[in-house]
Order: sequence, then C-alpha cells, then structure tokens
Amino acid sequence: MTNRLTDFELAQKMENWRLAKETMDDLAEEIQNEILLRQSTFTMGNLRCTYSGGARTFFWEKSARAHPQFTPELEQSHTELIQSTKTDWKAVANELGITTVNVTHTKSSPKATMKQLK
Repeated sequence: MTNRLTDFELAQKMENWRLAKETMDDLAEEIQNEILLRQSTFTMGNLRCTYSGGARTFFWEKSARAHPQFTPELEQSHTELIQSTKTDWKAVANELGITTVNVTHTKSSPKATMKQLK
C-alpha cells in the first residue's frame, strides 16, 4: 500500500494539474488556430489536427414549400406514419427538382480538432 498524501500535497498536485491543463489548452488553441489559417489537416507521427470547412444544414421543407409546383398531395405522398407523422422533405424537394445547389441552407463555422492516433 502506498502512503497517502497530506491535504497540502494533494492540493499541490491538483494545482499542478490545473496549471498543466491550462498550458495544454492554450497550446491546443494555438495549434487549432494555425490549422484554421492553413485550412488543411496536419499529421505528425501519431498526432493529428483535423481541419473541417464546416458542415452545411439544408432546409428542404422551406425550399419545397416555396416551390411553385408544391402541393399538399405531394407532401402527403412522402409522409409516413410511425408514431407520429414524418415527412421526407428531401424527397419532396427532389421531386420538385430542388437540389443542394438551390436549396436554402446554412453552413457551420470551420473548426479544427486534435487527437492522438493509436
């Protein structure tokens, strides 16, 4: 059995951990900011910082409903009852000829993430 730490020793270790974590968080932020500027993933040995240009979120329902050929019947033909109704708005929009090129969407901000590879 190992000797137990005194309250003071435990407090010192906890403070050392906090300072080390703060330093590592600052370093990670610095690396991620550089990756965002480069707009590319960087790998060194078993460490990787991955760049993501941001994901798009498509608003199929809004685009389908705004289309001049939209009808409630078309919506109904793509609606299924599970425990509640759910309309496949992408299918409705596709039938109307709406594609990712002309559908309303948002794009999340680019991000960088770091991880250690196995």
